Amino acid sequence: MDAETTIRLMGAAEAELPDAVTREIALPESAPVDTAAVEKAASGLATANEKQARRENGLETADAAKDRGAEMADNASENRENRGRSEDNRQNDPPGPPDNPGRPGS
Repeated sequence: MDAETTIRLMGAAEAELPDAVTREIALPESAPVDTAAVEKAASGLATANEKQARRENGLETADAAKDRGAEMADNASENRENRGRSEDNRQNDPPGPPDNPGRPGS
């Protein structure tokens, strides 16, 4: 095998031998560190972390808005119910002007 080969399929004869599975594989020496790549990866990680924090903040804001909306809907429903009750009470009042004993002609 040459140095560029990383994976090679085993033939049927090799697969039956235990040595094919348990043999140690020599790895190449470690590659030189590319400092530009390391810096770019660190920058990308920082950007990803910032975006995640903004996303979480946005989700919290959306949850709070959802809760406020539900509360406002409950209040509106309660107000409609109360408004209906007061209208029911007005229907029992007699028609005509209200009594005003201090007014002439009453």
